[in-house]
Amino acid sequence: MDHGIVSWENLSAVFIKKIANFVNAKVLDASIQQVSLAILESMVLSSSSLFQQVKQEVTLERLLSHLQVTNQQIQTKAMALLMALLQTAGDADRQELFAFLGMKNLRQYIYKNIIHSKYSTVLNLCLMVCCDPQNIIHSSASVGDEMAHYLYVLQSVTLNHLEPRMRMPLDSYNQDQREILHGLRQAAFETESENSLSHERRRSLCAKEFKKLGFSNNSNPGQDLLRAPPGLLALDTMAYFASRYPDAYSRFVLENSSREDKHECPFARSSIQLTLILCEILRIGEPPSETGSNYHPIFFSQDRLLEELFCVCIQLINKTWKEMRATQEDFDKVTQPVLPIIHLSVSHSNFFSHSFPISNFHL
Repeated sequence: MDHGIVSWENLSAVFIKKIANFVNAKVLDASIQQVSLAILESMVLSSSSLFQQVKQEVTLERLLSHLQVTNQQIQTKAMALLMALLQTAGDADRQELFAFLGMKNLRQYIYKNIIHSKYSTVLNLCLMVCCDPQNIIHSSASVGDEMAHYLYVLQSVTLNHLEPRMRMPLDSYNQDQREILHGLRQAAFETESENSLSHERRRSLCAKEFKKLGFSNNSNPGQDLLRAPPGLLALDTMAYFASRYPDAYSRFVLENSSREDKHECPFARSSIQLTLILCEILRIGEPPSETGSNYHPIFFSQDRLLEELFCVCIQLINKTWKEMRATQEDFDKVTQPVLPIIHLSVSHSNFFSHSFPISNFHL
């Protein structure tokens, strides 16, 4: 059929069900399951109607179980079928698949059964490399070229879920977005009850606190988030840092509030720029290449890779800012030393090295 002699569309529902049953079987000859997985992958890629039939017949639970076997050929073919389903699916079907895979912790399946990395968090990776720059991230068993491609595809398709937020500027009329923005201010500063303040006094207080947070337009901070990319992702990363690591967030803001004005590290401005840098490095918004294989092991160990990287790197920026006694005019100079750290930790899949100690971080 791959040679065009017989169309995939001519396959009967009975035949498709039989092939799917081979994949769903708990005990079966490995070679039969391997071929069956490959046939189903070709079906899915050939037409949307066959995609629906295969999706209906194949038990996703069993498909995930094939990732736990020791047979690398079975693992690879199971990943191939899974990626075919994800890439061929329409938006609604893809959301449904991602919801199921998220519930089943697919990335943990892969991390434990395919990658076998011994490091589990972004921060631990940073700390280990800081202690010994010769440390490398490696797999206990080599990953074949074909599997590496499918891991890369999964990484790309998953990260691209963030693209709509990245391309969407803040809407000043959106109540939810305004609440998140003001939540950043309220999480950083203990203020008197704002309800008792006059409109002018409350407005003045908010502007003062947004200025301390590092917004350029402190009277209307939403203006700082109109640039897209990074769009709303910058708001998301700041909010994640404030809620996930409240002590580190408060320390960042209060430490800079106590510095001389000209030496304050602008949290908001730094966050917006850092989020943009991370989007570019993680290639959010770029469709997966047909030949790509550059997957990042740390992606499979983190549920929120972008946000966790942000939380580490924003503190690196603050630390570098303080060591350089930087001013607003030095902003680009401060971010430059952090770029190699991010590139080496994310862009290279096999190692992670930098020279900036972060052992004093308390995430």
